[in-house]
Amino acid sequence: MVDIVILAVMGISLVFGLFRGLLRELLSLVSWVFAFWIAYRYSANVAEIIDRALQNPTLSQAVSAVLVFVIVLVALMVLTSLIAKVFKATGLAGIDRILGGLFGLGRGVVILL
Repeated sequence: MVDIVILAVMGISLVFGLFRGLLRELLSLVSWVFAFWIAYRYSANVAEIIDRALQNPTLSQAVSAVLVFVIVLVALMVLTSLIAKVFKATGLAGIDRILGGLFGLGRGVVILL
């Protein structure tokens, strides 16, 4: 049973890596980390504005953190998509997908650790 779970995690991660490619995988990872950092760093500023309407500091902080995170992540996903389209036009999509598969295998190992 454990073997099946391990193979499933590795297989799914490999397939995602193959379909998305290394460039998209790396940009996605960077986008998530950056969006989290920006939300952590600047959500307090946004919370002050939101708190004027909500009058609940705890809720305002939570809403602002989610709002900042989602806005930054969506913006970076759009940028990632545009960069991936430009990269695909260079004709290196095959190599990108193979390297993405290797990245996916590595991610699968990290998930299983």
